[in-house]
Amino acid sequence: MVTTVSAQLESTVPPTRAHHDLAAEEADWREWIDAVCADLGIGVGAVDVTVIHELSRIVARGVARPLAPVSTFLLGLAVGQGIPRDDALARIAAHAGSRP
Repeated sequence: MVTTVSAQLESTVPPTRAHHDLAAEEADWREWIDAVCADLGIGVGAVDVTVIHELSRIVARGVARPLAPVSTFLLGLAVGQGIPRDDALARIAAHAGSRP
């Protein structure tokens, strides 16, 4: 019997979710985020998942989807260098909106 690649892939595709509740998922993620923050010596309240997702969305739609995680990395670098978070967010988002 010949098995096609698509048939093999179908067996590995996870089932789709009936409903996507980001707020509930974020609550589940909090334990992981808190553990990583503790390990890195970062204050737990420093991670705002909603803000990070919003920046990712803006960059993915305004520039390119693969740059979404790069934008959040740049945000972290900027904040680490002392730029206020909201200022860094606005500046990164402005670059996403200024693309030709």
